[in-house]
Amino acid sequence: MDDLIIDYIQEAEKNIKNTNDTDDTVSINNKIPIVISHDKAFLFDLSHIEQIRREYGIIGVLSGTLPIAPQQNILLGLPLQLSIDEVLYLIMNDVCYLINNKVLIEDKYFDSMNYNEKLKLETSYRDLISRKIEIRSLNYLSNLKNRGIDIDKLQVKNSNSKSDKIGYYVETLNSTDNSFSNKIENSQDYEAQKNLLINFITKLINTNNKNNKNIRMNNNKKFKILLNDFLVFNYLKQNYNQCLLPGIRFGGKYVSYPGDILKYHSHFIVNTRDYYKEDINLFTLSNGGRLATGVKKLWLVAGMKEGGGNEEKKDEGDGGEDIDVIKALKNDKRVCKCFTIEWSGFG
Repeated sequence: MDDLIIDYIQEAEKNIKNTNDTDDTVSINNKIPIVISHDKAFLFDLSHIEQIRREYGIIGVLSGTLPIAPQQNILLGLPLQLSIDEVLYLIMNDVCYLINNKVLIEDKYFDSMNYNEKLKLETSYRDLISRKIEIRSLNYLSNLKNRGIDIDKLQVKNSNSKSDKIGYYVETLNSTDNSFSNKIENSQDYEAQKNLLINFITKLINTNNKNNKNIRMNNNKKFKILLNDFLVFNYLKQNYNQCLLPGIRFGGKYVSYPGDILKYHSHFIVNTRDYYKEDINLFTLSNGGRLATGVKKLWLVAGMKEGGGNEEKKDEGDGGEDIDVIKALKNDKRVCKCFTIEWSGFG
């Protein structure tokens, strides 16, 4: 798209934003939109990123790059990419809602404009195309002349004839059923949100779910691991106000900070385990303890235990029932058991 069109769109978006700020009826709600693109989740608004970091301790990872910039690998920018644990935490706490990137990209600019703004953009677009066709025609005639071809004998079409047929659809004043606001409102419906989340998780864990419907937890090992990991994540945040980041560089699932990562040194390397099925042998115990102590941390091993007894809960049913992810997490009665290990041979 030409710079002229981009400049106009940006100006129109600023005007719309200013109008929305003064008109409470336009605002859908105070929740923050998380844009879902295939198996990734993003935040694009700096104020939203600041809010979730300050109020909820969600850090994320900056992922924006400029291909032509040599410093792209060390100076990343917006958007902020969220992990599945961070997405689930924000949704469970009613902070955010999900939105499909197709809705955002295809409809945001045009559906959020009023009729006059769309008409003005359509006119600018037609004028731009007309100028480009005219320039292309003049270059074509110039090339013919340089080759010694008599251009007077050629039948050249009017350069403006094509421009009348080029454009895009502009909604009339009374055709507002597919407006961007309505699409956002529809996407915030509980069923729509549930399906968006399931589709996101399905792509994330690479399950073979052709119908893109609810994953069945009882017969999906990866899904059960994902839920268990999140419950540990949620326990540490809710009870100890920890900030958690991916811990792969320290050989763990998470690395945990007692507050904002720019204010504190990390305290824990967190490893999640199946409480009933995954043992910790002496070799693993030694490696984990030595590694954590060597980098001035504690090795924290956590798993989910049934609250009513010491036995593992058996799977119920045949795995045919659909699972509502958020409902399943909120209704989970298991308790998180944590053990910290420090190696005493250092220091």
